[in-house]
Amino acid sequence: MKPIVIPPSPAWLALRREIEAIGEAIGEARGEARGKARGEARGEVRGEANALVVMLEARGFTVADADRERITGCDDVALLRRWITRAVRATALDEVFVEHDDAE
Repeated sequence: MKPIVIPPSPAWLALRREIEAIGEAIGEARGEARGKARGEARGEVRGEANALVVMLEARGFTVADADRERITGCDDVALLRRWITRAVRATALDEVFVEHDDAE
């Protein structure tokens, strides 16, 4: 025995399209929010890295290419801020990048 197939009504098809459109809009909004958050985080990291380089140069330090790459390649805002704090009082460039956990 074959099952009876009832074609969907126009109202059902319209409702289905609305539900799909709402789902799409929600997905797009989530994607946009994630993209915006990532962009803001990248901008914050880039700003901190640039600030550190500018501060070091303003204090008279020569920032070698390797150090510049280390700074601009860092994606940890907290670490960049520790380096900035150290750069304020450093008397030598290696004091900025010291590996131990000191009290800032």
